[in-house]
Amino acid sequence: MFKNLTIGKKIAFGFTSVLLLTAILGTIGVIQIRKVDTGVMDMADVHIPLTAAISSIDAGATNQNLQVCLYAIHKEDSQLDEFSKSDGEVDRQFELAKSIINSDEELVESGWLSKLSEIEVAHDVFVESCRKLIDVVKTTADDAEKIQTAADAVETAYEPFMAKVDGFLAANDEETSHVSQGATDAADTAKFWLLAIGIAAVVIGTTLAFFIARGIITALKRIITALTEGSEQVASASGQVSSASQSLAEGATEQAAGLEETGSSLEEMASMTRQNADNAQQANTLSGEAKKAADTGSESMAKMN
Repeated sequence: MFKNLTIGKKIAFGFTSVLLLTAILGTIGVIQIRKVDTGVMDMADVHIPLTAAISSIDAGATNQNLQVCLYAIHKEDSQLDEFSKSDGEVDRQFELAKSIINSDEELVESGWLSKLSEIEVAHDVFVESCRKLIDVVKTTADDAEKIQTAADAVETAYEPFMAKVDGFLAANDEETSHVSQGATDAADTAKFWLLAIGIAAVVIGTTLAFFIARGIITALKRIITALTEGSEQVASASGQVSSASQSLAEGATEQAAGLEETGSSLEEMASMTRQNADNAQQANTLSGEAKKAADTGSESMAKMN
């Protein structure tokens, strides 16, 4: 079927095929790149900042635990100030974490706000135990047993809080890995299809170019053959025309010679005709004289009679 197409149609078919493959290649590339971009943006805008916020909460609570323990030992107001400063920073990080989760509908639908709320409640319990320890230290500085009991309560509240923080960070890391894997899969898929379609485009383009070039060369050969045959025919006809012209020239030369001879014969005939005319004139004269003599003789005969 392809062989029966004209050269113009073959070229149009080749360009159309290559353009179609290029369009498919571009479409797949755009789709996969969007998936990769979505995954990267999800990690950059949600999971990484969320990890940073929860890690800051972890660090702040750890610092609070440290400061309250130091206060139980040294009883310095600077430690209480540091405790309050960390408490304020932890609250800010909780608000930041909430805003990050609210920006992602998938996380909201998966109940991540509830998980964060559980951490926040556990932190409040931990902070409350810390404040009780501070109060015990302030009121009963010499009662080691009460201080130890209050410190144990702080540790008891701190451990479940940290467990929830660690669980949240683990879940976020898992989600980050899932998103990262999705982006990696999309990138791998894009590489595969781009490579496959690119190779297909090169193969198809090369094949079409080969057949189109061969068709053009075949057509040119036909044209050259036809032109060669035509030039040979023209050369042959020219030779025949030249031969005929030569024959005509020879015939014309012979006819000219014949006409010259005919002219000479006509001149001789004209000369003979003039001589005949002169002879006829002389004969006419002589005839007149003879008639005149006859008439004279007749008259003499009549007189003699």
